Amino acid sequence: FVLTSQDPREALKSLSETIQALLDLKDNESGKQIKEPLREAIKNKEYLSILSILSPYTKTLFTMYEKEDSKNYLDRCAAIAYIFSLEGGTENLEELVLKYVQAIKEHSPALDLGTKSLLRLFHSIQSYTLKKKIFLEMLDYAKEKKGLPMFEKNIQNLEKLAQSIRLPSSEKKELHQAVLEIMLKAQDASMESTLYDLIMDYSKKYKELPEEYAKELLILSLKIMAKADYTDVLNLEELSVLEKNHSDLVQLVKLIAKEKSTLKDLEAFFSSHASFLGTYSQLTKEELSEKQRFLILCDLCREEKELKYSKIAEALDIDPEEVEDWVVLAIENEILEAKLDQLEDRILTKWSSHRFINAGKWAEIKDSLVRTHEKIGIVLSSIENKEAEFLQTNVLSKPKEKEDKIQFRQARGSQNRKRYLGNQHAS
Repeated sequence: FVLTSQDPREALKSLSETIQALLDLKDNESGKQIKEPLREAIKNKEYLSILSILSPYTKTLFTMYEKEDSKNYLDRCAAIAYIFSLEGGTENLEELVLKYVQAIKEHSPALDLGTKSLLRLFHSIQSYTLKKKIFLEMLDYAKEKKGLPMFEKNIQNLEKLAQSIRLPSSEKKELHQAVLEIMLKAQDASMESTLYDLIMDYSKKYKELPEEYAKELLILSLKIMAKADYTDVLNLEELSVLEKNHSDLVQLVKLIAKEKSTLKDLEAFFSSHASFLGTYSQLTKEELSEKQRFLILCDLCREEKELKYSKIAEALDIDPEEVEDWVVLAIENEILEAKLDQLEDRILTKWSSHRFINAGKWAEIKDSLVRTHEKIGIVLSSIENKEAEFLQTNVLSKPKEKEDKIQFRQARGSQNRKRYLGNQHAS
């Protein structure tokens, strides 16, 4: 606890004062039962024994510190929480943990202080059941304080989290649902993408999606500008069920997902579904028009790699001066990859998102990959031929030349030896 604390000196002081509080008890029979073994353990530096002695009295210690100011109270509580997290055999462990969580929620003067205290407690507890409860309390606390994004990484890595707390597979689904419920109630706009991914992940993992989640997924797909590909949404099995109770919502999603649908098509939908925006208050006409404009821009860029500002302005029903802003926003939302040519008033597209990839498009992608594969094959074949030619010319011929020279030298050497021996014999 001391080492992981934001202020180790204060943490050590809190732990010391907790021990001192017990040493200052009256010298009656019950006081001696605590103090004597505690003094003995301190004298012999038996630190785990100190924790064992403190553990049964953690409940009393909570009560002792309740009247102090918020920060001191949390410091003392954190010291106690650390003590009973090490002492796994404490009978009232769960009760004490949840009491500490409640203390944080009630007394924490700031969201970040409470968040750090909860995360510290979460990582110190061994029991997966308690970890799950603390995690849900963390999310609930964050929702109340409007600070869910502080836990965004934990929420996104839900599967990793479930594994880290050794959660049985039967309970993973329950945890996933609990997190979704908290996020749905929070209605935090900054967490919309995370919520979308969590619902889609739920559908893929458990091969089912409650109607409420499916409806929320469709609404989020219309709200989030970065979600331009509707393939996964339109392939949901639950879509047929939603068509019974939310036919107008499904109809709008299909309209938005349709290639080359225009702003006029969207206007026609609103004219024939006058009560739609009243029924689905999370959506606004401005948001939906903006989403449609982004998708029209992607359609245009996919058809023509070079586009004049004037053509984009006409299709999006905006002023030519606004075109660059729309293109930049599309690039930021990662639904378009392009460059702006301000001298020629045009954009040069490298890639743009599809609205929906059907069987025909998959066939096009396959053909494109086959053609690319064939071209790469030709290039590789050419490289291999050049490599063989190079080896023949520069590598394989040289050893032959070297061998010829060696043989020539050996022949010369043989003649010289014969001449030398002949001269020796004559002498």
